[in-house]
Amino acid sequence: MNIERPNQQGELEFSIEPGQGGVRFLNIPELSKTIPIYNFRILAHHEPAAQAIADGQRMAMYGGVWAGLEAQKRNSPGGEFFWRVKITGAAGEIGRPQEAKPPVMMRPEDAVGRIDWRKHHPKIASLSDFWNFRKLWEEHGAYLHIIAAIRPSFYSFPQRFKTTAREFQARYPQFPAIGADTFAIFWREDPFLRHFATLVARNSHIPMYTAVTTLNPHGEEPPYTFDELLADIRNRRCRIEMINLILTDPLYESCKTFGSHTQAILPFCGEDPTIKIVRIGSLSPEGLEKATGLRCEVLPGAKDVKKNPGENLDDSLREMMETIREEYSRQEKRIRCRFEKD
Repeated sequence: MNIERPNQQGELEFSIEPGQGGVRFLNIPELSKTIPIYNFRILAHHEPAAQAIADGQRMAMYGGVWAGLEAQKRNSPGGEFFWRVKITGAAGEIGRPQEAKPPVMMRPEDAVGRIDWRKHHPKIASLSDFWNFRKLWEEHGAYLHIIAAIRPSFYSFPQRFKTTAREFQARYPQFPAIGADTFAIFWREDPFLRHFATLVARNSHIPMYTAVTTLNPHGEEPPYTFDELLADIRNRRCRIEMINLILTDPLYESCKTFGSHTQAILPFCGEDPTIKIVRIGSLSPEGLEKATGLRCEVLPGAKDVKKNPGENLDDSLREMMETIREEYSRQEKRIRCRFEKD
């Protein structure tokens, strides 16, 4: 991939134009680029957005923080986007460390069989059953990264998304070493996300793996609202030239649960059987414990990555999820009624 930064002189001008069915368009004359803006909470917007991801296009998506998504095919050597989009200075400078592998958005039923449960503590063996594994996300309503050992037979998984034991130690020297290759599973048990992820899989002719990274220069604050994303586009802090579509989430944003996401490691054999928290995001360690019944341990050096560090968002996340489920049920009934009439 050979992508140069746009001219750094002055602000990047753009306009937002209305379309049909609630779709809007971000028009950027300097880049000769028009980007569709979809609403994640409108089910009718999912099909074109999912098809675009399945076709290899890159998307900006909201979930308490703005992130970039791209899917890679099985055995793909690609994934440079997740490093290039974090560029910090002059053209060609890469800010993200090579060992900082992005998490992959996976439904729990797709992820559970890719984990090498032999490497993990026997006291969490029940999680190898899908119905138990799903409970890691089911109750709290938050996005959550789970780091787990990857099965050696999962050879088709893109190498740029797999973290070797040596890379983990280089990335997190302050944490205990892990004697296994791992991958990070990114999920939220949200009916809209499940609908969208299922459509991506259905529109993909071969297995695709959709990875995620926040849209900010490495080590800097990401945009937490749509207005902040637009400001970053205007001041050229966001690599908008690399993005093909935008998926807003006004419902999520209205709840003001601003923050990146909690990152946890499943305990390995020989360790204490506690979930190791290596990053404190929108979901608190206490909230994860309460939702799953599993003991959590915050490792020394774990960073709080909420917009307002120390703020507890657990109740707001649960309340938001109740609203989301009601809205999904309302739209699902309307779609079902339309099909029955047809």
